[in-house]
Amino acid sequence: MQAFRPVRDLDGEQVPLDEAAWRATRAVAGSVLLQASVLAALLTVMGIALCRSR
Repeated sequence: MQAFRPVRDLDGEQVPLDEAAWRATRAVAGSVLLQASVLAALLTVMGIALCRSR
């Protein structure tokens, strides 16, 4: 079965293909969530600054 073919994951560790895909998916999702959090915080700070300047 191809899903159990060992591959190298993002850390260079040999793992089954489905495990490597899951790890990569979690890493990308975590990065997207972090970027969204930073953007939300930035927009909040900019909004507060805009409201105070009026």
